[in-house]
Amino acid sequence: MGWAFQDSGRDDEAAKAYKRAAQFETDGVKKQYLLAWVASQERDHKRSVEAYKQALALKPAEPFTHFRLGWEYYYLRQYQDAVTSFKEAIRLDPKNHEAYLGLGCAYKGLKQNDEALKSYQTAVEKKPDFARGYVALGWE
Repeated sequence: MGWAFQDSGRDDEAAKAYKRAAQFETDGVKKQYLLAWVASQERDHKRSVEAYKQALALKPAEPFTHFRLGWEYYYLRQYQDAVTSFKEAIRLDPKNHEAYLGLGCAYKGLKQNDEALKSYQTAVEKKPDFARGYVALGWE
């Protein structure tokens, strides 16, 4: 149900469904993903970071978790931590063009504009039709 609500833009109802699902989820990683998503939707990025860290403790080589953790750090303006998370996501999944976008945004937050530009360029090299990558290049 959570996915259906989320796909239809009904994030409040999705969050309620995910909270309910987390009560029954026996897979610790999936449970932490659900809790992290809910926390992020509630703009409680510190709680989301903690849930993603718990997921990584259970499954450290999961690129998606590092990717999402990078965005949570970014929202908290902890840009150096975001860089570290995005770099790990890229190490684990070098084709992830969106991780390069996130890395660029984190570098931009650190005012490392040359590194941001390189990251955005790599994002569009990995996926030439990646519109958000071109938008990010326009920010520079």
